[in-house]
Amino acid sequence: MLVRWLARKFGDIDTARDIAQSAYLRVWRYAQTQPIDNLQALIFKTAANLAANEFRARKRMQAVRSDAASNGAENPIEQIACSAPSPESAAVAREEIAASVRALESLPMQARRAFVLSRFEEKTYREIAAILGVSESSVEKYIIAALKALREAAEETGRPANIVHLPNRRTRR
Repeated sequence: MLVRWLARKFGDIDTARDIAQSAYLRVWRYAQTQPIDNLQALIFKTAANLAANEFRARKRMQAVRSDAASNGAENPIEQIACSAPSPESAAVAREEIAASVRALESLPMQARRAFVLSRFEEKTYREIAAILGVSESSVEKYIIAALKALREAAEETGRPANIVHLPNRRTRR
């Protein structure tokens, strides 16, 4: 009965069978944890919701195909954006990272260590001062020197510095 009802909606028995199977599976899973008062109503409502999802998916795919046809693409999947970075973006990122690493390596050991403790290990200036055996003022100067070196390295790559503003490390959050 459910498959016939869905087949009339879609005009396609295979799609109707797939949706009916999905509806039965969802209702069966639901029945494992909840009592069901009207099984037939729940199955039909679930199937109707799945059918609506299928209609929306078909409409989206139709829109993608028409956009692809208007842009001259043979494969509509080519029109869907990719979440992976482009080769150019990846190369730029590698260049920026290499410049940052070189800048940090050029710092004196104490300044480099203070920066790592601050930004990567999230230590406060007081904690860093205790670890390095220096004053908090010295830690602040080390961090400023590291940030200045990173900014200069970013400028060397021809890109604006992507400075991430982190909370003040002087006091514990």
